[in-house]
Amino acid sequence: MESNLQITERYSDGHNGRCALDVIMSYYGWNGEDDSQAASKLLGTLIALRSAGIDKNLLLEMNDSGFTFAEIADYIDQIM
Repeated sequence: MESNLQITERYSDGHNGRCALDVIMSYYGWNGEDDSQAASKLLGTLIALRSAGIDKNLLLEMNDSGFTFAEIADYIDQIM
């Protein structure tokens, strides 16, 4: 599997760049494109995060302020 380039300010750049939340959304089946199913994939992801006690806004802030994918994953591991 090809690794993702971490980006800020948006979920995906349409190529190989993704933010941390986009990587999590991919786990729930989103392919990174704005298609008719994107909203349901986002909703499923948000419900799962909320159920786990994880604030999506904090994840976005962490991503956009320079935390690496690994650092964000460590934070999620601590919460769960």
